[in-house]
Amino acid sequence: TFLRRVSSYCLHTRLMGANQFIVVGGSFDKESVLNAIREVYDELDIKKKDVKLIKITESDEVNKETGVVKFPTGEEYLEVNFKINLSKFSIKERLKLDFYIHYFFQMFFGVTSSVYKKLVKEKIITSSMNCGDFTLDDFLIVSIGAYSSKTSLLNKYILDTIKDMDNFDEELFEIYKKESILNMILRNENLYDTIIPFVNNIVIFNYPYPDKVSDIEEFSFKEFKTMINSLDFSNYTVTIIKNQDKEKESSI
Repeated sequence: TFLRRVSSYCLHTRLMGANQFIVVGGSFDKESVLNAIREVYDELDIKKKDVKLIKITESDEVNKETGVVKFPTGEEYLEVNFKINLSKFSIKERLKLDFYIHYFFQMFFGVTSSVYKKLVKEKIITSSMNCGDFTLDDFLIVSIGAYSSKTSLLNKYILDTIKDMDNFDEELFEIYKKESILNMILRNENLYDTIIPFVNNIVIFNYPYPDKVSDIEEFSFKEFKTMINSLDFSNYTVTIIKNQDKEKESSI
């Protein structure tokens, strides 16, 4: 009954251990939906149990500097994963960094970047670079990789680019900034696209507010450079995915 009563709206639920929150978006009567939710939960027999949170002190260093994964792949894949301590950053700074790190990916490893052009010219890669990140507690994990038949050279180019970050481009920064504003405006036309970033703000950053265009408008190129340069990229692990079948063929 509850699902039928809110089926015309966007309903999103998420479980975090023993905790749950519900986000409902759309044109609806607030009190009616709140009452419907309360009715459902009043009927549930939810057992509460006291727990003690275990605080784990995580080291800045990675446990393993290199690793090899055997997997059926047409071409080897190399990925460098950086473990970056964010404990010095405030919640608002981490939110900004969530945008800035993607600007960094585009500027330094995107298809228009100088390193990408060199990698393609020297036939080290034949496809785009894959960049990603996720936040876990006080750490940001940054991944940069690509398919390559020359993984040692690819690894060198990635690490050299990180060591010598001197290609900051203010014009590109302003383009990325405008793109973020446009995406945020268009996001409002889709309830799901509006809700998910809001949920992520709560879960990842403990920030119970949606992003606003005015937040992006405050971004500055100087702050972008300062924040990226303040990240410690010295702790990383290099992983290579190799095709075990090809290794067997080459050994015959």
